[in-house]
Amino acid sequence: MPRVSEAVNDEYAQRLYNAAEAFYFAGVLTTLPFDAANAAQGGYELARTADAAIGGPQRHNQLGAPPIANFGFSIELYIKLLLHLTGLSRVRGHDLHALFVKLKERAPDIASRVMEKHHYARGDCCEFLSYLKDEARAFEKWRYAHEEEFLCSSPETLFTLANAFRDAISELYPDLTSVFRQAHRSHA
Repeated sequence: MPRVSEAVNDEYAQRLYNAAEAFYFAGVLTTLPFDAANAAQGGYELARTADAAIGGPQRHNQLGAPPIANFGFSIELYIKLLLHLTGLSRVRGHDLHALFVKLKERAPDIASRVMEKHHYARGDCCEFLSYLKDEARAFEKWRYAHEEEFLCSSPETLFTLANAFRDAISELYPDLTSVFRQAHRSHA
């Protein structure tokens, strides 16, 4: 793997966190129902189209792949961030289950905190791992969903998993703040 400068290495955690948060919020936004017909009539101007799509009277169309891919990738980045913060940098791979098992082996207390934050598993390791195993390759598969014969996933399951990681990171590393939270605090 190519070496990176110390400056880049020093800000690697911040980059991971900002990217994880960006994909998390992209997942949230792509779960919103929208009115595709109204947006198409709104013209090509992005602001007007987005406003028409989200605020349209019908609001009935929903997307499958974008929120799943976005939440899946955000979870991957949250796990890689936690691994980096425990001293293991530049982890490769997309398999959420395998990445989390690596985190659990390296930092069991951190992994336990994430599992406790999960809305349904509430600390039950077997249950939490089953959710991760079911969604292990969500990002990898759903970004090219058109190439798959059959896919089944749930944006809500991935959203709940992502929230467990976000909550644990906020609690364990309160000084680590994403650009999204910094912007929110400066407007408050």
